[in-house]
Amino acid sequence: APIEECLPPVDDLLLESELGSLAVSSNFQYLIKLVYEFAAQHLT
Repeated sequence: APIEECLPPVDDLLLESELGSLAVSSNFQYLIKLVYEFAAQHLT
């Protein structure tokens, strides 16, 4: 299945209140985007 069907868009994920201060952390945002890129390349 395309990654878009399995995971929410990164921007939507970063709006989740459960993330707290992580949502504005550039390191966390980089890590999330890296995981999404990996998933898109290896899981489709």
